[in-house]
Amino acid sequence: MKRLIVLCLFALAARADTVEHTRKNIQVLQGLQEDDLFPAMNVVAQSLGVHCDYCHVKHDKTWVWESDEKRPKLIARDMIRMMRTIDSASFSGRDAVTCYSCHHGSTTVAAVPPLPPIDPTLAPPPPTLPDVDTIFRHYFTAVGANTAQPVTFDLNVERPAGNARTRVTVAPPDQYELVITREGKTTTQNVNAASSAQLLRIVHIYDVVKAQPAAEMNVTGIEKIGGRDAYVVAHPGGADYFDVESGLLVRTTHVTNTSLVPMPDQVDYEDYRDVDGIRVPFRIRTTTAAPFDTATRIVTAVKRGAP
Repeated sequence: MKRLIVLCLFALAARADTVEHTRKNIQVLQGLQEDDLFPAMNVVAQSLGVHCDYCHVKHDKTWVWESDEKRPKLIARDMIRMMRTIDSASFSGRDAVTCYSCHHGSTTVAAVPPLPPIDPTLAPPPPTLPDVDTIFRHYFTAVGANTAQPVTFDLNVERPAGNARTRVTVAPPDQYELVITREGKTTTQNVNAASSAQLLRIVHIYDVVKAQPAAEMNVTGIEKIGGRDAYVVAHPGGADYFDVESGLLVRTTHVTNTSLVPMPDQVDYEDYRDVDGIRVPFRIRTTTAAPFDTATRIVTAVKRGAP
C-alpha cells in the first residue's frame, strides 16, 4: 500500500509539471512540459515570422497569456488540432507536419505553385556519395589521432542577454569542468555522464572528437555550409555536416521532440586551428528558434594536458 501511495505521489508530481497544471486556459497544449512551453512557442513564432503579441495580449509590460481576445490565437488552436490529427498516426520528429511545413516564416500560406513549372526530368543527377565509415575516417584523420589528453579552452561567450568568460576543461572520456565568470561572479560546475542531457549537449560541443558513427546514420546529400560543400550525415536525433574537402565537422543539428512541435538547435564550428597536433574550432556558434538564445563562443586559448 505504501509503495502504491509513493508511486501515485510521484505520478502527480510529474504531471504537475505540464502546462495544464501550471497555466490558465490551456485547451490544446495538455501534456506539454512547462520547461518546453516557451521554447516550443518560439518555434511556432519563427515558423510564422511573428512575435508573441501576434496571438497573445500584452497590457503595458504585462502579458495576459490566458486571454482569448485575439482571433489569431483561436485560429492557432484549430491549426494545432489539425497538425496533431495529421501527425497522430506516426509522429517522427524531423518528418512531422508542423507549423513551418506550410507557413515557411509567413502568416500567409501559398495556395498555388509558382510559375513557370519545374520540369523534374531536367533535374541534375544526384551526386555519388561516400558511405558513413569513409566520412568518419576522413574526419578522425582531420581532427588528429592523439585526443586522449585533457584539453582546456578559454573563451568569451557573446549573447544578447550578456557576455561571459568561460573556461572549459574536457577530460576524456566523460569528465568536464565549467568555470563561468559573468558580471564579476564566478561559478564552477563539474559535469559527467550522470548529468542532464541538456547540460551534456552544452559540454559536448567542446569535445575534440564531437561525433561518432552509428548504425542509424545515413549520408543523405551535400549542402552548402559557409559557401563550402558539406556531406550531410542524418541520424534519428538530427544531422552532422562534414566539410567535403577538409573532412572536419562544420555543423551539427539536434531536434528535441515535444508534444507540440519538434524543437531544433544548431551548432556551427568555424576557424579550425592546429593545437599540438589536433584541430579545434576557435569560433563556435549555437542557435535555437529563439533569437535571444543565440550565442557565439570565441576561443582565446587552448591548452593540452592537465590544467
